Amino acid sequence: MSSGGSNLVRDSSDRSKVVKPLVVHKSLSVKDEEEESEALAGKTKVTIFYGTQTGTAEGFAKALAEEVKARYEKAAVKVVDLDDYVVEDDQYEEKLKKETLALFMVATYGDGEPTDNSARFYKWFTEGNERGIWLQQLSYGIFGLDLLSPPKKAALLALAAHAREPSEAERLRFLSSQQGKDEYSQWVIASQRSLLEVMAEFPSAKPPLGIFFAAVAPRLQPRCYSISSSPRYAPNRVHVTCALVYGPSPTGRIHKGVCSTWIKDFIYEDELNNFVAQGVISELLVAFSREGPKKEYAQHKMVDKAAEIWSIISQRGYLYVCGDAKGMARDVHRTLHTIVQEQGGLDSSKTESMVKKLQMEGRYLRDLLLDSGVPAGLDKDGILLVSAVSLMRDPQAGNSL
Repeated sequence: MSSGGSNLVRDSSDRSKVVKPLVVHKSLSVKDEEEESEALAGKTKVTIFYGTQTGTAEGFAKALAEEVKARYEKAAVKVVDLDDYVVEDDQYEEKLKKETLALFMVATYGDGEPTDNSARFYKWFTEGNERGIWLQQLSYGIFGLDLLSPPKKAALLALAAHAREPSEAERLRFLSSQQGKDEYSQWVIASQRSLLEVMAEFPSAKPPLGIFFAAVAPRLQPRCYSISSSPRYAPNRVHVTCALVYGPSPTGRIHKGVCSTWIKDFIYEDELNNFVAQGVISELLVAFSREGPKKEYAQHKMVDKAAEIWSIISQRGYLYVCGDAKGMARDVHRTLHTIVQEQGGLDSSKTESMVKKLQMEGRYLRDLLLDSGVPAGLDKDGILLVSAVSLMRDPQAGNSL
């Protein structure tokens, strides 16, 4: 659960194009609100909103409400369908300001799209005015049902204990056993099956809410990102730079990063294009390694510009490399050697000496990440979205990049 934030679900701008039948939304009348106020006397109002497509989030929301009622006598709990909360969109802000504690139990469907009953709320929330000021006065929490990680064996065992079909329970116990380790490795891990996909295979396994969160649902691991903004430029915000994790899993599901799903494919696009327009950058070349029929990386762009790179280096230019040390930076380093050797007509020994001289003179600078995992939002392939090779001529000769 996260609290104090403002992002619920990813962008779904094409939803406005879908023609839906007219729906008459339910809303509290004045009399209902008066009766509600009387019922709240001496109690804390807790409103649990749900966004659901198949009923899962709704079930969790109702189960959570029962847990709250059982544990807190002074809590007045109400479960609300996000689509039934208001009649008109402009009523959302007015009504939410009156909430004491709001809990959002939201799911997604398809490729991470908002559910049908939360699409209207999402559209209002993301397309309207800045919500930050009045949200500071609202106590709220968000349960985002992240079910896209592979389940651990302990989770399968917990599902088996609550599977009503004996055959499903037996299968789940086998997958979590020592005897079933090979099949677990192949069917779950190698196939990158998510918890959601596994639960779909075993529909009779329906653990209680408490068991689900305590023993089944994977804990969201912390994501470490490098801060890429200056407090002088943005004193009240921290900007991060991260790569987009996106691609098909062996089962055909499109795998998306838990955090990076919510960012644009081409980060810093506006800033980089502005640099070109202002003449700060003379030429901008981008390589999106996961688009098109074949993968294209930074080193491929270097090969295309080999003669120009050699010209800039020969005229005391500077080379900057930023990215993953194991993948992208290593390949760029090899490509640089090839360019120096071929364009300069040098042998291997002289090529190595020249590259080392560039480093010693501070004209070949590298800002690299050494972790072998996926830290700071950089993936193992060194996607050019966040990896960069920059060339600058001698400052005395100009500032072209």
